[in-house]
Amino acid sequence: MSELLNVWVPCNPPRAWGKNSKRAFVRGNHAVVVEGSNIKNTKEFLFGVLAGEYHGGMSEEPLKLSIQVFMQKPKSVKRHDCTVAPDIDGIATTVMDVLERLGFYKNDSQIIELSVRKSYEHPFDGSTGIKIELEELL
Repeated sequence: MSELLNVWVPCNPPRAWGKNSKRAFVRGNHAVVVEGSNIKNTKEFLFGVLAGEYHGGMSEEPLKLSIQVFMQKPKSVKRHDCTVAPDIDGIATTVMDVLERLGFYKNDSQIIELSVRKSYEHPFDGSTGIKIELEELL
């Protein structure tokens, strides 16, 4: 296996992920669909952070993607599991879109193994952030 990306992004992860943040309206005689500003901001944030991690070379191999999101735990929440928004499918979609746009791989259909986990704060130091690992499966 060849590691393409292994990055920890210290941040307070955004709540808006995925493709469900779109709105539609009519302009003149045409229907227009635009991505919501919250999801656009999330993608631009990730794009800016991950752009510095890209060192060229587009993979065409099968890939394994692992995403861990450590959210800040609200004081009112008593449970240990993070069962609030965002949904893990939205997290995966957003990260895959950004990685594809940056040129890490040709198409997200190359991802044959996917792991997404969200939880409250990192278990070792209580930090919040996003951990992304991408590797080729040769």
